[in-house]
Amino acid sequence: MTTFKVEDIEDLSDYMLDMIDMIVHQSIGISRNLIENETRKIYMDAKKGWPVRQKRYGRSKGSRNKLKWGLEITPSSVSGFVENLAEYADKIKAGPKSSGSTPEGDYVVGHLIVLPMIEAADKIAIAVGEELIQKIKEIEDPVEMDFDDIPF
Repeated sequence: MTTFKVEDIEDLSDYMLDMIDMIVHQSIGISRNLIENETRKIYMDAKKGWPVRQKRYGRSKGSRNKLKWGLEITPSSVSGFVENLAEYADKIKAGPKSSGSTPEGDYVVGHLIVLPMIEAADKIAIAVGEELIQKIKEIEDPVEMDFDDIPF
């Protein structure tokens, strides 16, 4: 086996970036599943906890039914989203007799979507970071490269 010792810091930087890029692409499947599961859970919890206007205050506009979730997958990234498509959704506050889990006076979208998405992002970042660290540890010597299989 022929090995190449990286002596130039620019070569090392390029090599490490390529290696990290390869590892990230290998772990996208894991990330996608985690993102999908987390966003689906947030969507289901938001739908369950979204308040509905009491009949005595007028007809509900049905913002609970305007919740949407999904994944956006590109060649280099995976992202998840949960949103309410009602144009007034960001203005809905929980009242003293609101159904659902949002504390009185809090914005519903903040309590049911924004905060859970921030918590999920932290959870996903930690999981992906741990996965990357594990994959890097699996590489025997990241500074040595095998050039036998590369046609020059």
